Amino acid sequence: MADSKISALTDGGAVQDTDEFIIRRTTGNNKITGDEIKLKAESAPELSANLKGGGFYAENAKVKITEHTGTTYTFLATDTGGVHLFNNSSAITVTLPNDLAVGFVVDCRQTGIGDVSFTAEAGGSLVNIDDQDTLSGQYAAASITVLTNSDDESAEYHLVGQTKE
Repeated sequence: MADSKISALTDGGAVQDTDEFIIRRTTGNNKITGDEIKLKAESAPELSANLKGGGFYAENAKVKITEHTGTTYTFLATDTGGVHLFNNSSAITVTLPNDLAVGFVVDCRQTGIGDVSFTAEAGGSLVNIDDQDTLSGQYAAASITVLTNSDDESAEYHLVGQTKE
């Protein structure tokens, strides 16, 4: 697809799975501010976006939901923004790599009866207001976010939500 303005697209137009849409916010003099959002048609075919009040929000966005049924899992950079369901009758250990980028965020849900515990890889750290690292039980939910990683080998993960020791 050649570069086009969104206003030039029509309903039912021929958007291909490989098409990529880039949204850039500009200042009043049409200089790019550095904010850029890339959308791939295959991952967000029903996504519409709006820039309002200096911020960005998306309507009709669909989040990727992934179910994990094993007893171990290590997050990948591609997991960011998704919902992860952990379903096993035995305990599950989720490893948080030390090299994930600032802004990495995932939503975690315990759907099985096995405890879901999080552990940071060597060099990284996991913080929680109560020094807890385990979801509190079946149907518990928590969010994990990387807030700092100064050398790409020391990710600091913040775990917030329904947790226990």
